[in-house]
Amino acid sequence: REEEQRKPRVRVFPGRVTKSEGFPGRETKSEGYPRQGALAAGLNWYRALPRELLRPTVRVHKIKRPTLYIWGDRDPALGRAAAVATGDFVSADYTFVALKGVGHWIPETAAEAVVSRMLEFWDHELAQSPTATST
Repeated sequence: REEEQRKPRVRVFPGRVTKSEGFPGRETKSEGYPRQGALAAGLNWYRALPRELLRPTVRVHKIKRPTLYIWGDRDPALGRAAAVATGDFVSADYTFVALKGVGHWIPETAAEAVVSRMLEFWDHELAQSPTATST
């Protein structure tokens, strides 16, 4: 029975989410959701987004803070055009970083690159801040 519970119950994007795009050592991303209903709960978060956000005629408030967007060029769920276009919703500085050879699960598969880029971004933003003090 224990072995049976470890088997993936649902295959997500069959043939698309591979070992290299998911968590290291996992055959498919669906194995990351061993409890019944956990995968559906994760997907329902996206399904719950207001439909009006998907229509280009709806006015959406822009983000007014400097924004860092880290994207993996092997992401099977979000293409480059959509990732870059996210900057259209930011009125402050928008920094787009594409990580080569990285899929959708960026923090799990490229943690060092993420932390490095975040620290660089924050150092730059702190230096540009009007409240920054010189030492």
